[in-house]
Amino acid sequence: MLLRHIVTAAMLLITVMANAYDIEYQGVYYNFIDNDSVEVTKGDIVYQGDIVIPNLVVYNDHIYQVARIDESALYYCTGLTSITIKTKQVLSLVSPPHFRSLDFVN
Repeated sequence: MLLRHIVTAAMLLITVMANAYDIEYQGVYYNFIDNDSVEVTKGDIVYQGDIVIPNLVVYNDHIYQVARIDESALYYCTGLTSITIKTKQVLSLVSPPHFRSLDFVN
């Protein structure tokens, strides 16, 4: 019985950790890097269509700079058609083979 509870708890923890993100803003998921910056990450829903990654994100009356895109944030987003990146601070972006339908990156 105890083993069953441990296995159930471990499965729940893995499920929660699989799509862990700190905030969602205008359809994009972010994790906090520090007190002033965030990174784009994956979330509950796979990115599709046209997405815009802004320069700044507002959360709880605080402004955060978008500093980077996590290397796994856009993996297997096969429904992406365009990505517009408004920030010049982005440090990394996943390579195009992970999303075959991507038409445009700006």
